[in-house]
Amino acid sequence: MIKRRTFLILVGIISLSLIYGQSGTSDNITDFIKKAYLGNLMQIKCGNLAMKNAKDGGVRSFGSQMIADHSQINEQLHLLVQTKNYNIRARDTSGKSIDKLLKKASPTGFDNFYISKMVTEDKELVALYQNALTINDPGIQNFVKSTLPVLKGHLSSAIAMANRLNIQTH
Repeated sequence: MIKRRTFLILVGIISLSLIYGQSGTSDNITDFIKKAYLGNLMQIKCGNLAMKNAKDGGVRSFGSQMIADHSQINEQLHLLVQTKNYNIRARDTSGKSIDKLLKKASPTGFDNFYISKMVTEDKELVALYQNALTINDPGIQNFVKSTLPVLKGHLSSAIAMANRLNIQTH
């Protein structure tokens, strides 16, 4: 009886570790999906502001690209969530969100502020996605691997734009 119970417990533990892996717990998955969704949403909102307020054509173009790419990324993320039947609710609390700060930026300083913040935010998104590579979930892995090159491209573009406009970034 004890051997059978021990066996069943081991089977349960092995099954859970195969499903979630050490770093693929449902909490890690949920945390990543929420942060990714909100990060993409913030990029879309800020891109809209750049389309309206940027003086430099390159900055407006970059904002437009952020809207297009991050909308598509969030659509793919939404499909992943539906496919996996994850029960995730991510509210846009944007309390710290830079879109509120961008609305307050002076018209003459908008481009500098936007690009500086995009460099920072793009670095954070790239780090989030790189950390998600440790999640042991094939759907998350495929999503991250296909999205990470796009995000790295955004970061490179933001840095190049900052250099072109002589903007100090951290």
